[in-house]
Amino acid sequence: MTQQLSSRPAEAAPPQDAQDPVARRIALRLGVRVIELVGFLVLLVTVLFFLARVQGDPAVILAGPEATPEDVAQIRVIYGLDSPLIIQYLNFLRQFLLFDFGNSITERVPALDLAAGRLTTTLLLCVIATVINVAVATPIGIYIGAGAGAAAGRRRPLRKVVSGIVLAAQGIQYYMIALLLITVFAIKLQVLPAIGFDRADSWILPSISLAWLAAPRLARVVQSAARQVWSSELVHTATAYGLSPATIRNKYVLPNVLVPLIATAGTQFTLLLSGAVIVEQLFGINGLGQLLVVSVQNADFPSLAAGVTLIGLVVFAVTAVSDVLYRIADPRLRRNG
Repeated sequence: MTQQLSSRPAEAAPPQDAQDPVARRIALRLGVRVIELVGFLVLLVTVLFFLARVQGDPAVILAGPEATPEDVAQIRVIYGLDSPLIIQYLNFLRQFLLFDFGNSITERVPALDLAAGRLTTTLLLCVIATVINVAVATPIGIYIGAGAGAAAGRRRPLRKVVSGIVLAAQGIQYYMIALLLITVFAIKLQVLPAIGFDRADSWILPSISLAWLAAPRLARVVQSAARQVWSSELVHTATAYGLSPATIRNKYVLPNVLVPLIATAGTQFTLLLSGAVIVEQLFGINGLGQLLVVSVQNADFPSLAAGVTLIGLVVFAVTAVSDVLYRIADPRLRRNG
């Protein structure tokens, strides 16, 4: 028998791909998202390229209202606007794919450097708004969600009132809140500045206004997740064993709320980037959103392409990080890869 056992061929080791399916799936997912990112950016730049020409001839816009026909013709030659529209688009698309955006037409500086400098301000605004969003919406959502479970207690009417306020807040647009904050704190009380983003106190009003765009929705998501946990058999059993509501909240509710919280907050960051365009206009912030608006108005296609590209890269990075954090927070996804 010993000879028979020793004569068996050694089993072949499983291939590396079979040993690490999680890494293979993550790599595949990232590859798909890179393709989606490129396709999205090409589509968006295409729409913006033709949309910017709806408002008029770019050469006439660049030359100015007092330009002579000779000046307009010279502008056409300098910026390649004398070529057929399809040739202009293909050249524009080629430069976009090569990250060769050239100089900004209005600012006369490299468009990518100009957009990157403005992006820093916009990202700071969105990050502060995200912190406010999570810090406000999470405890409110958990508090409201407890109204349907074992922790409802005598505060059930108050929880209903808070839930109604959150629901009403969803119907109030963030730009209306921005105008209200400017009127009260900058004009009436004169305690906070309404213009700029260069001092610590100048961050308050625009950040709160932008956070309003996402906080009510996030509070409702957290409320729904918390309500399911508070109403579960696990919480009822823990309550029967004498665990306090605070212990139940920290041990059972928060870990289960974390998963939808991460997923929703990551998605909302993209929403905040779009909302920052209006907030920057209202508060006079020199961010990327304002640059995109000015670029469309002035037919500054290099700055427009650079700004859109950077936004796409930020959205891709935020989505990828959110996906990783989502899988870390959810043990079921870690086990299933």
